[in-house]
Amino acid sequence: RAGRELYAYRLMLDAHGLLSPYYAGVSTEGGFGHAFRVIGLETQSAVASTPIVRLPGLRVQTGVGYTLDEPFKRKTRAYVAVEIKP
Repeated sequence: RAGRELYAYRLMLDAHGLLSPYYAGVSTEGGFGHAFRVIGLETQSAVASTPIVRLPGLRVQTGVGYTLDEPFKRKTRAYVAVEIKP
């Protein structure tokens, strides 16, 4: 979505390391009436930094989402996000 404003929400049941279901929506058109909605499952894990051996901390988030609205209606997509904390 593109626009001058951003409206977003995300509801998630945190399963503490297991697969967590979520429902999310994003809109740029003046409210949530035209939100692009996604349902899915995700998990995340983290490793703390180890300064003695100069290893950074890592957080990895993986998941799969199913889109409910156009332009990608009824598409399933997987994703991975990696955050490095020096």
